[in-house]
Amino acid sequence: MLDKGETKVLLQYVINALTSRNITPRLLGELCDWIEESADMLGLNPLEPKSIAMVEGLREIRSADQYDAGEQLSKYLKEFLPHYRATLRRLKRCKESSLTNNLSALQKRMRLTSDEQEVFGLIARYHRVRAVEDFCDTLTRSNIKNEYVVALLTDLSVDQVARVLHKSSRLFKLGLLKPSGRASLNFLSDISTNDLALNALFKADGTIESFRQCVLGDPADANLGWGDFTHLEPASDRLAAFLKKTCEMGLGGVNVLLHGPPGTGKTEFTKTV
Repeated sequence: MLDKGETKVLLQYVINALTSRNITPRLLGELCDWIEESADMLGLNPLEPKSIAMVEGLREIRSADQYDAGEQLSKYLKEFLPHYRATLRRLKRCKESSLTNNLSALQKRMRLTSDEQEVFGLIARYHRVRAVEDFCDTLTRSNIKNEYVVALLTDLSVDQVARVLHKSSRLFKLGLLKPSGRASLNFLSDISTNDLALNALFKADGTIESFRQCVLGDPADANLGWGDFTHLEPASDRLAAFLKKTCEMGLGGVNVLLHGPPGTGKTEFTKTV
């Protein structure tokens, strides 16, 4: 069962698909089938006369000749799109889902563009939200590539999506998405995600601190004090001064290599540092 925050996201995907100029008659038929079966999940009351009429209108589109499907869709949208959007406005008054809040926190920390966030959000939902997975799989029955499906649902252009999903793009460089080993990524199921990041998106509380904790775990408590490592001076003092300065300057990607045989205290020294 979707919460209202995720219902809102799914309904926006549906509206984007219905109003896309690039939808094909075959794809439209698949879309109509799915909406008819999922009307209640989209926040449309199946007992409400308007919702019943919307479903019946979908049946007419689905059974229309492919050359008439576009015209039927135009009539349908003219009559029922306001109802879809009114339902979406009602849902927008509900609080955001924890997933949406976690995606926003991740976007801010990792400086994702709005395009990257939209695409990554859809892929994350595809892998963990059954309703989104079913919706996307329904559309890909028409054997269209993932760039087209993602563009259809996110209201981005195919070129924008292709840039975001290119294997040299930032989502792959940041490790949020992983190459599947295949020569091409034809469908959403071909795109692998970072399991740690994906788990954190569905467990964190909307703050980057919670997200970080879900990925890294709780910080280890130090068992020894700084005075227990005087034998490492002056190297230990230089290291402390170096790390303090990097924190003050807000530098990222700073690494320190500790080497030595097992049992010499590298882990304990690291916890104390």
